[in-house]
Amino acid sequence: GTAVLGVAFLSLTWPRTLVSAAGWIDSTWSVAEIRADKAAKELAQVLASKVHGNRPVTLIGFGIGARLVFKCLLHLSAMGAAGAGIVETAVCMGTPLPASPAEWDRAASVCGHRLVNVYSESDWVLAFLYRSSSFSRYVAGIQKVRSQHPENTVLENVNVTSLVKNHWEYRDKLHALLQVVGLSEGISNLRIENMSSDSEIPIADGVLV
Repeated sequence: GTAVLGVAFLSLTWPRTLVSAAGWIDSTWSVAEIRADKAAKELAQVLASKVHGNRPVTLIGFGIGARLVFKCLLHLSAMGAAGAGIVETAVCMGTPLPASPAEWDRAASVCGHRLVNVYSESDWVLAFLYRSSSFSRYVAGIQKVRSQHPENTVLENVNVTSLVKNHWEYRDKLHALLQVVGLSEGISNLRIENMSSDSEIPIADGVLV
């Protein structure tokens, strides 16, 4: 559809300097993905142990942090009953993962209230970074994710193209984005973790509330 054609067009207009540095960027991106996947498994284990008590939690991530949140949900789903009833709401912004209906339905199955896919159709940075490393055209962070089940009311999509013009703006506009998805009330003292502190590319940020 339109989103795929848009990404294809953007791939033809990437800056020459970015394309020339693709090898180094891919390496840095791959390291960040590996770290996020490992952290996701650990987070799922910590949540399942309920060290936070019995209160439900809200997970928010953007960029690689969104990948971490999403993978954590998949790990909780694989735990069966032990992983249920822990996450109330999860918000994934600019997610560098496939828009696979089956996987997103699995992730939504452990969210008691909402799983929100926040995406920007103009995020050419995500299109370049993710598509060059995975060869996937269908990236959740730049398009709507569809459920296999029409009755699925947990999975939501929020298009923030008018607000987010590039990938870096997710961090800078986090509070505004939380207002857009209806999570601004009751959330304070957000802790932003940069998983790529040794990199000049801020691609691995996430928030846990």
